[in-house]
Amino acid sequence: MRIKITHIFTTSLMAPPIGVALRVESGGLMKLATDLVNAVLIKNGIVPTSINELPVTSLVKPLTQVHLSLYLKTTHLSQFVPDYVESLKDCPVSYDIGLELQQCINSAELLCEDMESLEFISVWIELYTCNSKQQQFEKSNFSFRTEDIELAKMLSCSHEILISQAACFWLLYFEDFMKYVRNRLCALLRQVLILIAGLRNVYLQRNEDQLIKRVKHGNEMLEVTLKAVALCSIERYLKSYASLRTEAAASGFIKCIQSYISTGWRHGYIVCQYSKNGRSLGKSLPLFIKETSEHNIQKRVNRLISSTISGRNKDLGLYDF
Repeated sequence: MRIKITHIFTTSLMAPPIGVALRVESGGLMKLATDLVNAVLIKNGIVPTSINELPVTSLVKPLTQVHLSLYLKTTHLSQFVPDYVESLKDCPVSYDIGLELQQCINSAELLCEDMESLEFISVWIELYTCNSKQQQFEKSNFSFRTEDIELAKMLSCSHEILISQAACFWLLYFEDFMKYVRNRLCALLRQVLILIAGLRNVYLQRNEDQLIKRVKHGNEMLEVTLKAVALCSIERYLKSYASLRTEAAASGFIKCIQSYISTGWRHGYIVCQYSKNGRSLGKSLPLFIKETSEHNIQKRVNRLISSTISGRNKDLGLYDF
């Protein structure tokens, strides 16, 4: 079949399509949200042992808050000590507090008894898009588990001077220090809210297939559509970031998400459908496009149409109509 192209109708490829939905499965979205939290923390030199309570299950409704629990190794908190000491500059003993905090952190592995340990610490985080709610949470005190306090009290009576000193410093200074750490973590993790909100905007723009080109001749017509995609399709876009163990990988992952939000609507499958007298006679196999240039995308669309017309199956895996 050969068609002389006499009429071409296109929609702009430089504006986000009205269609192409992110059909979200809650498990996939929760994993993506967890990966984002991991990436933001690792990018800033913090490697969480575990992340719990992250109920991000839908992009349909606006995300106004996220609650999560981080389990961190105490030794990873050293990086916060200098800035915490700086925040206490009006305190005449701030320098000494910094030294004692650092000693406590360095000795954290010794602060254990049977199955209990102060080597790790749980941090409850609440993130809000409402600034007043966020400020209210950050003004609240940081609370340790009762069993952690009891363990620290017991270890403060140890006959080993290093352990007893570290436990005493933990009881004296760690609560205020952890409030500072928690609030710093909140500030870092607000980026997660911003990125998820960006994904939601893409979701709202991509809930249907998007017609990007139509070619008509007489009673015959070819239409190229950008197909609706599932959120899991982003895994193809992010496949280079299967491991987020380094700061470079975490930073790259975040940049990749940001790129997907701004240009990812042009990453997907296009399909050319052939119809005659209003009756569909067949369609091409999906062709994946990933170019961010309008010119390159237009070339791929034109090639798909011409290949469909000429039946060059071997080039693109198309079947002949």
